[in-house]
Amino acid sequence: MRDQGDERTSFQTLIDMGKLPADALLSPSKMKEGFYSKTLQHALQFPSGDSSGGGCQGDVQKVPQSAQQLLKTREATDWIVDQFIPRGRLILLAGASGSGKSSLLYGLAEAVSNGSDFMGQLTTKKGKVCFIQSDESPENAADKLKVMGINSEFHLITDWSSFNEDKLRALQEQEHYDLIVLDSLTTLLGAGRPDGPSMNDAEFGFDLYPLNQWASEHRVAVVLSAHLRKQSKDSTTNAITLDCVFGAASQGWAASEVWGLWRLDQQQPDQNIQMQLQCLKGRTCADGTAWNVEGSDEDFSFLLTGVANEADVTPKQRRQFAEQVLALMAGSEREWTVEDIQRELSCAERHAYRVLKGLFVEDKITRRTLPSTGGRPKYVYAERTFCTSPTHPQAA
Repeated sequence: MRDQGDERTSFQTLIDMGKLPADALLSPSKMKEGFYSKTLQHALQFPSGDSSGGGCQGDVQKVPQSAQQLLKTREATDWIVDQFIPRGRLILLAGASGSGKSSLLYGLAEAVSNGSDFMGQLTTKKGKVCFIQSDESPENAADKLKVMGINSEFHLITDWSSFNEDKLRALQEQEHYDLIVLDSLTTLLGAGRPDGPSMNDAEFGFDLYPLNQWASEHRVAVVLSAHLRKQSKDSTTNAITLDCVFGAASQGWAASEVWGLWRLDQQQPDQNIQMQLQCLKGRTCADGTAWNVEGSDEDFSFLLTGVANEADVTPKQRRQFAEQVLALMAGSEREWTVEDIQRELSCAERHAYRVLKGLFVEDKITRRTLPSTGGRPKYVYAERTFCTSPTHPQAA
């Protein structure tokens, strides 16, 4: 039996350090296991979230990195799957059992392996893919792959019963994957680890923070599927929110992006399955981005058919807008405001600035702040080869 006083002290220290949310509840079962003291020891030993060390807490000899230094070493946002899967991020895909998460992810792995469009609209960058399947037996997975007509050579691992960070690191060092798919969080981090924290404990998300950091350091996209909490009997909709994800909310905090997949409440007869894929929390995807998707029972394929909000544009339209912006700027020897782009593309203002912001974080265009006239800052954008006057140096 662990000393409960030490465990309580460790628990409070973890909250003070920001390693636990301020409203976290002390778990008696975790106290008995010495969970809080072990977690505190690890946090003090590896303050940056992984075994490479770093950070300033617990390492007073290392000078903290400045914001400017971080910007200088920053790499441009790089989409493995356009507008959906960015490199160097942990992405959570949540959906109810039977919603087709695994099939959608097999299709994702196939598209990236071949460099083909995903769901008919999302362009991909051809890359090396590893799919770690823990929710289906090898036989069930093989049957599904046959029905889907999968013919690419992505790696498929079916013998992991629980998440093993060391094995994942060794695998990446050997194979240098561009995309790693883990199916599913519930099995790998929950049922597969009976001695670990409960999925409803805030500590359950601890493994995801270093995994997100690891994905960033290795510039690999990691996609992790998750199940949902049981639907209440009085629920009137299949729609998913961030609170629907099974387990502690810390899972959502740790991931860079969280997407939800669900069947629409009203299905059209004699048609394929109508579904919605929506960004529930995003740092690169815009919260609320929602796509209409059709699923097929015949071959388990998915097709992106449109947007849920009629005021939005489809991924294909946004990509076309981006191409038009780059064409407008190329050789124009001028700077462009959001209003300029809105007028040239005949689109809504929010579509104009979203496209410009996307191109800016991808390092395809530059941005400069205009002299302040009060209120919000105003920006102008230009192609990367355009140079402004010495009094207004070009932004990086």
